[in-house]
Amino acid sequence: MILIPSAAYVEREFQIEYGALPPTLLPIENLRLYELQIDTLKTQFPEENIYISLPLGYKLNRHDQIKLKSLKVSVIYHQEDVSLGCSIYKSIVDAALTEQKLIICHGDTLVTKFSSNMNSIGIGICKDEHQWQIDDRTKSDDHVWCGYFSFNTLNLFLECLISSGYDFVDAVRLYDINVPLQRDLITHWYDFGHLSTYFQSRSKLTTERSFNTLNVEDGRVIKSGLPLQKIRAEHAWYSRLSDDLLVYSPQLTKRKYGHKDNPESYQTEFLPLPPLNEVFVHGRNSERYWRIIFSLIDKFLCTAKRQKFPKNNYDKIIKSSKCMIEKKPLDRLEEYISSGGTFGLSADNKLNGESLPSIYEIVDSCVQLLADKDFVIGEFHGDLCLSNILYDSRTQRIKVVDPRGLDYDGFETNFGDLTYDVAKLTHSVIGLYDHIISGAYKLEISETLSSTNIEFDIYYDRNIENIQKVFKSQIFMGDVNFDSVMPQTILLFISMVPLHSDRPDRQFAFLANALRLYSKYIKGKHT
Repeated sequence: MILIPSAAYVEREFQIEYGALPPTLLPIENLRLYELQIDTLKTQFPEENIYISLPLGYKLNRHDQIKLKSLKVSVIYHQEDVSLGCSIYKSIVDAALTEQKLIICHGDTLVTKFSSNMNSIGIGICKDEHQWQIDDRTKSDDHVWCGYFSFNTLNLFLECLISSGYDFVDAVRLYDINVPLQRDLITHWYDFGHLSTYFQSRSKLTTERSFNTLNVEDGRVIKSGLPLQKIRAEHAWYSRLSDDLLVYSPQLTKRKYGHKDNPESYQTEFLPLPPLNEVFVHGRNSERYWRIIFSLIDKFLCTAKRQKFPKNNYDKIIKSSKCMIEKKPLDRLEEYISSGGTFGLSADNKLNGESLPSIYEIVDSCVQLLADKDFVIGEFHGDLCLSNILYDSRTQRIKVVDPRGLDYDGFETNFGDLTYDVAKLTHSVIGLYDHIISGAYKLEISETLSSTNIEFDIYYDRNIENIQKVFKSQIFMGDVNFDSVMPQTILLFISMVPLHSDRPDRQFAFLANALRLYSKYIKGKHT
C-alpha cells in the first residue's frame, strides 16, 4: 500500500494564494502535485495500490475525480482536525489492507528519485529555518526527514501508532527501535508545505523539467529557446518599457542580450509569485479575489493606453493589428494543412448535436464582425493570457512576463492594439484555454462525407462559472468588454492550432472550442 496523507488544508498564508486546498492538490506547472507524486511512485512501485486521504469537507472537482479514477487511486476522507498519526491510522484501517508493506509519501512532498529499500526513512539535506524533523541518528541538524517512509511490517507500525497516542514521529521512532530503519539520502526531493519552500521547490523543479529553456538560479530567470528572433524581441520589450509600466514587469538582471554561457537568452529577476492560470484552473479563490485581479489588469491596460507612441508609426501599427485579425488565422490554418492536419476545415460541423458552419466560414464570420472595430493603440503586451500574469498578494500588484515584442511582420515593437490583449485574457477566462492545456476535457470526433461530428466537454465547476460572471461584468479601458473581443478570441483558438503539432488531440480541442464559443456568443449575430 502507498499512502499520500493529505487530510488537512494548507496553512492560512497559503490560502491567500490558492484558496483552501489540501497540499497534494496544490498546482505545479498547471498540474496537481498529486499527478507528479503518483507518476514517480508508480514508476518505482508499479504493483502497489495508491491511496490519498483528503479532508472530509473537501469536494473534488470533476476533472480531479476523473483523473484520480484513471490513475486507479482510491480516496479516503477524514476529519481535518485529527493528528497526522491518527489520520494515517484511520486510512490504513479504512483501506482494510491484507498486505504488510506500507509506503508513506507526505501530501506536501515530491520525491522524484529514491531508493526502493523497505524499512527506510528518506533523509534530505536542508538548511532552511523551518521546523524540520531532524534525524536523531545522523547527528547533523542539516539531515531531516523529507516525508518519505517505508515499513515492511504494517501490523507493527499500527501497534506503534497506538502506543504513541497516534503521534506519527513517536510511532516511527518506536518502529525504529524494534526494526532499525535504514536512512536513505534523497537528493531529489521538493517540499511544498510552506509558502517559501513552495516557491523554492517550484523554481528547482521548473529548471529540472524545462530542458534548459527556462532556468532559475541565484534569483534570476534565464530564458532561452527558439526562434531566436522571439527571445531577442522579448528582451527588447523589457529594455524599452516605459517608466510608467516598469512596476508591472520583473527587472532585467543583465542589460546586454544573452551572456557568455548562452548568448541566445535573456535574464530577469525571479519572482516567487503564483501564475494566474494555475490559480484559475486549480485554486479555490473567491469572487472578490478575482474582482481585484481583473481591476488590476484594467489598471495596467489603462496605464499602457496612456503611453505615447511614435505618430509616424500609427499606420504601421494599424496595419499589423488588422493582419492579426484578417491574415493570421488563414495563414495558421494553411500551416496546419501543410503539416498534415486531418480536421476537415471546410466541412460543416455538429457540436454536441448542434449544426454549425465550417471552420473557414467561422473565420470569415468573425473577421467581418471585426471589420469596423475600434483599435486602442498603446504599449501592449501582446500575449496577456493568465499564464503570463503573476499576482503579488502582499502588495496587490500584478507582474506581466513573456511579452510578444513583435508586430505581425516580425519587427520589434512595444506598441499595438490593446483590445488584442483583452482578447488574449478572454481566451483564458471565458475560452478556458488553460483547462484545455491541463487536459480537463473530453473529446470525441467522427466524420462523415458532409460533416464532422464532435462531442466536446470541458470540465469546470461552479467556482469557474462565478469567476466568469465577474469577468463578464468587467469593463476594460472604459469601453472594452469580453463580448466586443469575442470574435478575436475565437480566431485566437483557431490560430493556435499549428503551434501544437506535437499534440493532435489538443489541436482538435482548440477547434472544437472555437465552435463552442461561436455557438454560445456569435451565432445569430452575423447575417
